[in-house]
Amino acid sequence: MDLGFEFGLSIPSIAVGVPSSATDNMISSLVIAPDGWQATMTIDQAVDGGVYSGLNNVVSPGLELTVLSKSWDAVGNETKLQRKVIATSVIRQPFPNGVLWEVTEFAGDLRVVMSLSDRIYSDDIVTAIAAASLYTNNGTGGGGEVNSGGTVAVTNNSALSYYTPQLAWLEEEDQEVTSASWAPKLCIYHRHAQQGRPVRAVQFIASDGTNTVTSTVSTLSTSQYSASGLYANYFQPNWDLSTFIDGEFITVDAIIHPWIGDPFQISIDGEAYLSGNISTLRAICNIGGTYYTPVYVFIDGVGAGSPAANTNEATARANPFADISSAALAAKAENSVQNGWNNLSGVRMKFSAGVTYEGAMSGNMTGAMDKLPLFVSGDDATSRWGDPGIHYTTDNIPRKMVIHNLIIRKNSQLIWMNGNNQSSGLLVAKNCTFELSTGQNYYDAWTVQYGRCQIINCSGENTGFGHQFVTNIGNTTIVAGCTFAPNTPYNIIACSADGWRVLQAASLGVPNGSLCMWNYFSKPGNSGPSLSLEDTAIGSMGWAAVGNVVEIHTLLGFQAAAYISGDSDVTAITNVTESGNTVVGQRTNIAYQDVGNVTILKDVVSRHSYHWQWNCKTDYFEAVTSSKFADGNRIGNWAIRHGVDTGPMAIRAVSDNSNYRFSAWIGEALGDAKADTEGPNDHIFGGILSLTPDWVNDQSSDVSGPGGGDYTPGPLHNLPTIPAGQTEFAVDMRGRTIPTDGTAVVGALQPAN
Repeated sequence: MDLGFEFGLSIPSIAVGVPSSATDNMISSLVIAPDGWQATMTIDQAVDGGVYSGLNNVVSPGLELTVLSKSWDAVGNETKLQRKVIATSVIRQPFPNGVLWEVTEFAGDLRVVMSLSDRIYSDDIVTAIAAASLYTNNGTGGGGEVNSGGTVAVTNNSALSYYTPQLAWLEEEDQEVTSASWAPKLCIYHRHAQQGRPVRAVQFIASDGTNTVTSTVSTLSTSQYSASGLYANYFQPNWDLSTFIDGEFITVDAIIHPWIGDPFQISIDGEAYLSGNISTLRAICNIGGTYYTPVYVFIDGVGAGSPAANTNEATARANPFADISSAALAAKAENSVQNGWNNLSGVRMKFSAGVTYEGAMSGNMTGAMDKLPLFVSGDDATSRWGDPGIHYTTDNIPRKMVIHNLIIRKNSQLIWMNGNNQSSGLLVAKNCTFELSTGQNYYDAWTVQYGRCQIINCSGENTGFGHQFVTNIGNTTIVAGCTFAPNTPYNIIACSADGWRVLQAASLGVPNGSLCMWNYFSKPGNSGPSLSLEDTAIGSMGWAAVGNVVEIHTLLGFQAAAYISGDSDVTAITNVTESGNTVVGQRTNIAYQDVGNVTILKDVVSRHSYHWQWNCKTDYFEAVTSSKFADGNRIGNWAIRHGVDTGPMAIRAVSDNSNYRFSAWIGEALGDAKADTEGPNDHIFGGILSLTPDWVNDQSSDVSGPGGGDYTPGPLHNLPTIPAGQTEFAVDMRGRTIPTDGTAVVGALQPAN
């Protein structure tokens, strides 16, 4: 079976009928439930069993709510945003009574529990209008009357607070700032992204402890990473920091003003500095160039000339050291003379042009640092630094080290950078190339117990740099613009990698407000998912996967391409969104409640994506041929099952496994509304259509391809479009403009011009 689905707002009308002309009954009240997406409608003098009309009808809704939500203008002033919410379906009862609706008769009236297209928040102001003939009272004992249209009294009992954003700095920490126009990049997502922007405005605040400068922006910036070739969208300030004092820390804060919701200030609502999650950004001011005098040391593995540290780069280049240990010792001594720092802070340590140096760091590199890190680089594009094939020496990493513009080579399966559980440590790799020697792989990590690791615009192979072990401290806070990825970074942006997963380790903080955006993930079938949020606790700030290509290639296999709180996952999650992704070659398993006998919240939104298959199991899921039995408590994922907060989406197929009941795999929005029955209430959302993405170059398991396909929609595609005003970013991962006028298509890539 190969069914195509065009996923719209929610599920279509439950029944269709021709109402009578009578108008005796009326819709007298509507009560919003605490969860914000269910509402109880009271119909006076009516009985169960009648016909509903206008449900899930955006053009002529049977019940329309006008909602005023807290919003902000382009300069951060509070305002209100008006939005339209409609009733989409009557809700069925959980297992084993799924053939019955959540409808009760009380004192001659009818109370009907309905799903809404979008969530209502506790601070929202809500009014409602019922269309005439929303309900025809032609059930047993009814007289065939239809309700009169008009205003409905609304009680908002929602207990739902506005959602917070997910956000990450696309910057390394403790960098030296030498320009008054330095503009750090902040990547943001919010569940109410719209108008081509994730939020309405961002106010940046920078301070050196004496001077404070602010900049409010409402326009996205974009740029391409040279390593991965992929683009990112972000906000950055436009300001003048020329009054800042050399040698002082610059602390950068930001206040995010969402389209819908409360303001979010990083220093107040984020986490404490040094967290793996979002916190204020810190840098060191040297705009005037008076803070310190840089000390240079070179290493050639031989010790040509008269090895010495020097403030003159050319002199130091002509007199390199034979090894790191002696270079570090000399650099410390010269740094003490020049700057009063008996450490490697601010030192430029360089490997000579054309040199491949294979040597471990020594005790001469350890110890406390001043404000600046040690800068390690190559003197040209061929300089290499490789591990010496011996196990690590404890505590052999400087507390702050930036490795940049260098080839980093792995020669063994050994760990050789050990930070000795220093959670305040900082390790940055920027503009580097990683390579494996013949016969080596990424097994084991180069780095362990390093504190914080940031990997930006690096290319080459996955050498294990940035990997962490469950029992050790290691926060890889950001991986951006790379051609590989360690297996557990908090944030991964614009990378091309062999798959990625979020995995909470006991010694790390819970991922909270993390981002996975504009990446190209590819793996062969049966080697694990290409994207995985699995058995992982997520903080209240949530997690977002947006704009990614997720590919399974070579072998179709049996493992999903994307797990987002999928099979047998009993971890509660909130504020999780997947949007604008293209998943090819295998299925997406999302927001499952397929095991256990308790209700577990799966607050997940899925929209604007293309899915090879899309599966979401709930209370009625059970295997006909196994011991997995249905359970009526497994309803914590019913919001996504009812299409709440969703939007257009393309689904190539649902599971055709004959060992399972068809409707158990797919949502109320996609399958029969009365769970596992065959009859007049069965329906498929949007009907069956022939979905043609017309990929430019399909190399997925669908064609037994080797991977690396181009999933740009071709000229013959018939993918759904995203309504005007509902797109979320300016450009896709290839830098193509995402139109806001209603012509943008679902998925990670827009058609080529």
